[in-house]
Amino acid sequence: MTDEVLTVEEIRQRYTRPRKTVSVYLDGSALDEIERLEADLPAVAAADEDTNEANRAPEMARRVEELYERSAASKATFTFEGLAGTAWSDLIRQHPPSEDQRKAGLDHNVDTFPQAAIAASAVAPTLTGDDVDWLWSTLTEGQRSLLWVACHKVNRGLSGPKAQPSRTVSLLASGPRSTTQPPEESPTAPS
Repeated sequence: MTDEVLTVEEIRQRYTRPRKTVSVYLDGSALDEIERLEADLPAVAAADEDTNEANRAPEMARRVEELYERSAASKATFTFEGLAGTAWSDLIRQHPPSEDQRKAGLDHNVDTFPQAAIAASAVAPTLTGDDVDWLWSTLTEGQRSLLWVACHKVNRGLSGPKAQPSRTVSLLASGPRSTTQPPEESPTAPS
């Protein structure tokens, strides 16, 4: 495969800024209970088989399903888009590192820049500085990291796709591979 040489006009027509979408689950208690119940469920199911008491595992399994639904309903999705032109570097200049951060080799203030970059890069939902301040004071470190990593990736870390799709993608995209006929179509199927 040879690389296609595009004209500037073709580049203009084809270009879209990089995007990245991440989800944060807001119902932390549901996630905790799911993890606990799923860990206990195999032992409870085994105990149900060994006793003459009422089975507890089916009720636990129904509770886990309810919790998965509750957790899914608490999902907040954020989409970030890379900033155009010099907007990212301008934003870095607006949030210079402290002296200690500069000595550590950082080019931005880690206490203020991530929030400003998230507010500037968020496209769905759009976020104000106040929105991000609220998120920063409310979300866990792990949840904030999901947002920051997605924002950083679209602005500094995305490249093109791999040279080829994975083997799994290629196999699935090519459709069914079985050469065995279904039983009703088989020449030796019983009538």
